[in-house]
Amino acid sequence: MACAEVSEAEKATYADALAYCREVMARPVALRSDRRVLCLDGGISEVTEVLLADGLEQGGVFVVRGHSGDMALTMELAELLLMRQATVVVSDYCLAICADYLFIASTKTFVPKDSLVAWINHGAGPDNDCIGFSETSEPTAPYFLGYPCAGYFSDARILKILQLKNKFHDGRVFRPEFRNPPQSFDVRRILKRKFDATGRYPYNFHWTWNPRYYPGAIRTKVSYEAYPQSQDEVDALLKRIGLSLSVIYDP
Repeated sequence: MACAEVSEAEKATYADALAYCREVMARPVALRSDRRVLCLDGGISEVTEVLLADGLEQGGVFVVRGHSGDMALTMELAELLLMRQATVVVSDYCLAICADYLFIASTKTFVPKDSLVAWINHGAGPDNDCIGFSETSEPTAPYFLGYPCAGYFSDARILKILQLKNKFHDGRVFRPEFRNPPQSFDVRRILKRKFDATGRYPYNFHWTWNPRYYPGAIRTKVSYEAYPQSQDEVDALLKRIGLSLSVIYDP
């Protein structure tokens, strides 16, 4: 089961961790003196940041707010969090690479009220031709795929990333139900409609993923304090957080 109840004691622990991470000055990574709370504000870009994270105690709390970072180092951090059996707690937002890897890094994730988790296709930019729709049994809802074209990385880099991705997903997802980035039927249909209306690939759109799809797709037990109930609520949340993004709501 991917949706789990959270006790009042757990909520208090997560609130304490969130308060510390919002006050601490060290960026992007900070480890509390008792080694029970690890904070990430931004993205992992240096090996030294992963080494600092190695100090987190078993069963600690990892608070994250971010959307970018080095993909290989982010997956390395995710492996460390799984080894520590840490609980991932989202602070304000977890987007793109954060959603792909840190959101499902460990065995438990908690998303507080007024926090946003959203996915996007990496590499699907206006100057990248390697994007398109993959046919499904429902022609109005194909998968929107985006990836770096051949030669964007060296061959060795591509191979390493693919190996790391395969290792990451082993034990974390149920296959073939899960596809990264995940797209529900509703999201796929909206993305296709946007393409049909403009003739341009919707590379700049993020989207949410309704928790009702998590069972059978991911092994992480995810608890939302309050998943958004409408597109208007998502838009208001973006404004409150201060993010200038287009995010499709998955009902």
